[in-house]
Amino acid sequence: MTQPHDETCDLLELYMLGGLDEAEALRFEAHLSSCESCQEQRLALADIVGLLPATAEPQPVPEGMKKRILANVLAEAVPAGSEAKTPPTASPSESQPSIQPSIQPAPKPATPASGASILQTTTRRTPAYMKLVTAGLAAALIALALYAAQLRGQVGDLRGELAEAGSAPVQELKVNQAVKLNPAAADIVATGLATIVIDKNGTHLLVQAEQLPKLQGNEAYQVWLIKGQEKFSAGTFLSDQGTGAIYYTLKNGGYDTVAITLEPDAFGDQPRGKIVLAAALDA
Repeated sequence: MTQPHDETCDLLELYMLGGLDEAEALRFEAHLSSCESCQEQRLALADIVGLLPATAEPQPVPEGMKKRILANVLAEAVPAGSEAKTPPTASPSESQPSIQPSIQPAPKPATPASGASILQTTTRRTPAYMKLVTAGLAAALIALALYAAQLRGQVGDLRGELAEAGSAPVQELKVNQAVKLNPAAADIVATGLATIVIDKNGTHLLVQAEQLPKLQGNEAYQVWLIKGQEKFSAGTFLSDQGTGAIYYTLKNGGYDTVAITLEPDAFGDQPRGKIVLAAALDA
């Protein structure tokens, strides 16, 4: 008997991924202890969830980051104004004016980003990347869970249909009569069998023949049911290596003869070719 659906079951994927807070996790664990469906799905998803950490690629530390961070830390550790100041010493040349060439200070090279800022940027990017990866894997996990549930439902339906088919009574099929079809001429080696069967849907004629002459062009074999002087077509067929068959549901009864003719095409409503096989029927 199928258990009624509990909305708490929908929290299974979030529980497996650690997406519930402590109170929600406790409530779900209480539900899990009594829900067989969630217990089965949890076992099915456990292996997939266990692979999630392995799917995140490790992010290498940028080259030189460690040195830059240590250099920045050591620079900040020196207190401001602690540099030793050397008192200016007047040189003999200071007393006399002199013309010196104008020298412009060289421009300072651009200061590279400190190790701390790079570390902060990397730290900010890494959680965002991990969130995207985790969200994608969670979506795939949920899709797999839904697909597995759908497959379980289909398997259950098939089992039910098989059980019903096995318990259903076998359809009764009765053979009314079977007659051997005989060649209509001495030079014909073909043989055949006409069988009339009855089931709950009606009365049916099954005609089988072998060693039939090879067809040429548009030729076809046609089966006829004869009642007195009236001839009724039961259909046409093409032979394959001299073998052919046809199945026809009888609309009326009382036929006295069944025959197979070789026709120039498959579109005649009355016999035009020669009879190949024929047999009398019990009216």
